[in-house]
Amino acid sequence: MYLVATSFDPGDGKGIRTRWGFIALVRIEDEDSGVILPHERTFSAHKDDRLKLMKAANAQFSQIFGIYEDPEGIVSENFRHAADSKPQICFKSEDGIVNRMWIIENNSLLFKEVSEAMKDKKILIADGHHRYETARNFRDIMRIRYGKKSANRSYEYVMMFLTNLNDRGLTILPSHRLIRHVSSFDLNTFFEKLKEDFDITELPFRKESDSLEQLALLKQEMETRGRTHHVIGFYTHMSDKLYLLTMKSAAKEHIGDDLHPVLKDLDVLILSRLVLQKCLGFSKKDLDNEEIFHYTSDHKMALSSVQSKDYEMAFLLNPTKIDQVRNIAEHSLVMPRKSTYFYPKITTGLVFNKIDPDEIIPHEYGSES
Repeated sequence: MYLVATSFDPGDGKGIRTRWGFIALVRIEDEDSGVILPHERTFSAHKDDRLKLMKAANAQFSQIFGIYEDPEGIVSENFRHAADSKPQICFKSEDGIVNRMWIIENNSLLFKEVSEAMKDKKILIADGHHRYETARNFRDIMRIRYGKKSANRSYEYVMMFLTNLNDRGLTILPSHRLIRHVSSFDLNTFFEKLKEDFDITELPFRKESDSLEQLALLKQEMETRGRTHHVIGFYTHMSDKLYLLTMKSAAKEHIGDDLHPVLKDLDVLILSRLVLQKCLGFSKKDLDNEEIFHYTSDHKMALSSVQSKDYEMAFLLNPTKIDQVRNIAEHSLVMPRKSTYFYPKITTGLVFNKIDPDEIIPHEYGSES
């Protein structure tokens, strides 16, 4: 088991924060168990590549990012004494993120206390949906090959980084959409279509300027309006203005009767249904086409990529709220791809998990959810 502290500045003007969590083995659950909760769709091609790697290496090279709910902080309290000591590993990455890690071994009491505190908790997958499904597919292959002789064989577990939903360092960044290959686009026609569902506000934008003030104004306007309304930023190289699209209250009825109410509350789904599909004519299949769509959490990069005409337009979003992610998962629903970006991502290669089919994992070494 490993305790990990990650300190970073997400660039939101609120300064450096630290996300705490621990790395442990978690029992792989069947899809309908209701214990491990996904919130995003997965794609077969990505899982196939990961499965080939697992078969070849018999190992996991990065953790799945999981979130559990613990308002009283009972789980993290078990690690308090470890955090008072000097970490065995400490390094700063090129992007300024500081990782500290404490290696916890030969402490069966701590293992049992953490396992006991986690045993009835559900785990929400924040990042690593493909890796989790791959681990389950690998487990099923190993069961066929070796038989289910023991529920505690190593292939019955997957390595996860687990953090508390209530941790002050838990951060979600927006996932802006950059778009190319928009057929027969006319800006005036686009705005006329938008007006049925959105109020359109213009913000001046100086293309020749690299002013951080403009970005700060945009972020502030989106955050302020986003507290009470659904708001989407829009920019195209065909205009010298930024636009804020604020959804009208009646527009929610136009999103579609096929959607659960909690999905209709997501900015990313409002963008997909009312803007990308309804006004720009993209199909559902188009929305998953990486030749058309690119994603970034960086406002400045989004705007500059459009200015340089690498992309035709950008749609800017506020971050999805953690409570929205939890509601989606608890209703067994899934979001559109790239709906969330839990920042920063888990460092790949910090810990490896070697899978030996003959190895039996002691109960207290894994986290039983």
